[in-house]
Amino acid sequence: MNIPNTMMMKANSRFGAMRSEAGFAIMSGEAVVAVAIVQLRLEHAADWVHLSRLRERSAQSAG
Repeated sequence: MNIPNTMMMKANSRFGAMRSEAGFAIMSGEAVVAVAIVQLRLEHAADWVHLSRLRERSAQSAG
């Protein structure tokens, strides 16, 4: 079967668009995961700061 060049070009551009959309979905999914990780680390750091302040206060009141 002989496929005209225009049909091949359209098929290639369609498949390229699908690949780029899939890549965008993967990248946006990775961005969501990265934001969640940063948020968890910030919350963890805030907990440590809070605990260290509580320890300082209890040491001051005891001493």
